[in-house]
Amino acid sequence: MDIFQFSYHSIGYISGTIFTVFLIVSLLKLTGKTLQAWILVVYLFFVLFLNFGFLVRTSFFLPSLSKPACFLIALYTSFSNLVLLYFIYSFFGIDRTKESRLALLTIFAAGMFGFSFYVLKNINSEVSYNFSIQMFEFQKPESTAPMGSIHFLTFIWILVVILKQNIKVKNELTLGPDADSKLNKERTVQMSRNFGLAISVHALFSLTYTFYGLGYLSFSNFQLILTSATSLQLFLYTVLYLNYFPEPSSFMIKILGVSLATVLILFCVVSRISFVLIESHYDEARKTEIENLRENLKLGRGNILPKDVLYLISSSNPNNTSRSYLSRNYEGEYISKRMYRSLSLPESKPVYIIWYTFYSEGRIYEIGYPYESYSKMVHSIVSIIALILIFSSLFLVLALPYLIRKGLRDLQTDRKIS
Repeated sequence: MDIFQFSYHSIGYISGTIFTVFLIVSLLKLTGKTLQAWILVVYLFFVLFLNFGFLVRTSFFLPSLSKPACFLIALYTSFSNLVLLYFIYSFFGIDRTKESRLALLTIFAAGMFGFSFYVLKNINSEVSYNFSIQMFEFQKPESTAPMGSIHFLTFIWILVVILKQNIKVKNELTLGPDADSKLNKERTVQMSRNFGLAISVHALFSLTYTFYGLGYLSFSNFQLILTSATSLQLFLYTVLYLNYFPEPSSFMIKILGVSLATVLILFCVVSRISFVLIESHYDEARKTEIENLRENLKLGRGNILPKDVLYLISSSNPNNTSRSYLSRNYEGEYISKRMYRSLSLPESKPVYIIWYTFYSEGRIYEIGYPYESYSKMVHSIVSIIALILIFSSLFLVLALPYLIRKGLRDLQTDRKIS
């Protein structure tokens, strides 16, 4: 197996990484950055840890990278909401109160506990390849429960803080402040309401950590939800920041942010639909090969095997094989679903296999294909999509500002002429 191997999940995290980097660069380019802007940059770096960690896991067929990547992801889960809470406190100007400092210290301590618990529980765990998610895996679901629960409970506290401040500012508005003060307070109420809604949506997604940790959610479903949630989360926060943040941000950044987020999310959706179709096509192709092989077996030409087949074994008594669930009732058209196994050979790397079973002429057959050929097929498809995604993003970021500025200049010229 090649070390660099994209999987189906890579596209979601390539998108997330691109968008996070774009946001960080856009914020850093703003002039006169306030404390809140720097806090938001730090928060986005934690999101970058999440995306980059999963990108490493889904792009490198190397078990030694699995744990460092997961520990990087755990930093996001354990401490990102600490930064988000600090941002909320700072926005309302209450980051130096006794309550805020105590809350931040408590959440930091809880994050340290959750992160340490996760690392200590998994530091010596055996790493194995999980075929269903196409990643190396080692973590025990229960080890993520404290970290995930703390992550979710922090969202609840953030919402409580926003609600309290929203009520406080509304009460101040009833006292009849001057026009400028009233405008600022109304703007604060509007932003706090919208941030509250965005954080509520984010909190709902974070429940997946808890459900996975408690064993109610499979890792495959957890991965699917997390991939989608990352882009949506950044999209919501970006729109809110660019529209309501109390410092100047250019119209161009707003247009680019919304456009880029839309393009990346659409790519993720289209890619996921395409991957489902590709998976179905792969199984159909293998089943067609097996049907042809079955005909060859009937004609006594069992030595003619499909391309890339590793082995073909058979048994006349299904009760004496690992395929004991098969019986003569399956005679005819039966072909099993795709299955996986890894073979550990002495002093050699594990061999990963895709295998099917089928019935022919009173015998049970098992046919094995190298997982490497399947993995290379996935890698080649994802590589093409990734290149299109990267070039589309670069074109959008570099060309769209030029096209918009040119269009505005042409519009001004036409108005002057008319």
